[in-house]
Amino acid sequence: MLQLIDTFEQNMIDELNFTLEKQHTIRFKEQNGGNENLSIPEIYEDFCSADVLCIEQMFGTRINEYPTRDLQPITTDTLVHNFVDTFLDQILKYGFFHADPHPGNVLVDERGRLIFIDYGSMGTLSKHEVTSVQNILIYFLLKNTDQLIEVVKDLALYSFVPDETALRNQVDELVNIFSNNDMDKLDFTTLVDKFTEISKVNKIVFPHSIYLLVRGLALIEGTVRNMIPNMNLSDIFRPHLTKLVKSKLNKKTLINTLLPLGFEALDMVKNAPARLNKLSKDLANGKFVLTYKESAETEKNKLSRVQLSSQYILLGVTIILLGLQIRLT
Repeated sequence: MLQLIDTFEQNMIDELNFTLEKQHTIRFKEQNGGNENLSIPEIYEDFCSADVLCIEQMFGTRINEYPTRDLQPITTDTLVHNFVDTFLDQILKYGFFHADPHPGNVLVDERGRLIFIDYGSMGTLSKHEVTSVQNILIYFLLKNTDQLIEVVKDLALYSFVPDETALRNQVDELVNIFSNNDMDKLDFTTLVDKFTEISKVNKIVFPHSIYLLVRGLALIEGTVRNMIPNMNLSDIFRPHLTKLVKSKLNKKTLINTLLPLGFEALDMVKNAPARLNKLSKDLANGKFVLTYKESAETEKNKLSRVQLSSQYILLGVTIILLGLQIRLT
């Protein structure tokens, strides 16, 4: 809870920092400028300072009011798809996202393009965090609770799980809530409440950016629910999941990720008999504590690496199967 309070306190401070907002806007435009479904304001840097932000004035209809607009250049359904697509790209592709996408901060211009305004509150994900979020999405949709828990633990800054079985049951319940694809039957507030409860019980503390991400998703879900109550989530997520699977199946990515871990695992297995034989002799001679204390820790670390390698291999197999499933459907 303290981490959550700290996150929103820092978020409020950031929103009042004009220099930071200027940098955020420039970065957002550089990353998303090629998206034809977006219109991003220009920053006039020569007139900006620590106390002044000079930015292009943008005109449009609040996104939640679009369904009642007389002239609609695109359908409401297309607009909602563009809205969610754009946000998912910010998360899964760039790791830099608008953290306060409520209807007052999202407009629609006369061409049907989305206008995000107020770049004071932005979330930044590290490469590791982006990969973790991608894997969470894959395992969540596949209902692979065990791997989902492992990725969450790896993402967390800190965790203390008093009961692994109870944790698994809690995550199973969370996954089952999400398994219904009809948004009119999906209560995102319940998902967030369950997520918070699981984090609290198991003392799981996430990075600042993850809390901003959950908040952003909750705001977008609320907006979409009001615009199209029966929107099917799978229609929106499927293209992103397909791109995600293709990127992870990329030959270069697989080689760079799995090959080093595979060689390390093979090396450990190859040398295990000799190491165990030497260890047993030293134990018999009473040298283990003095001579091999540090080495034992090294072996422990290598074992962790082998376990990690097996997880990556399992993820690779899972992705291949998922890719085949997507292709067939």
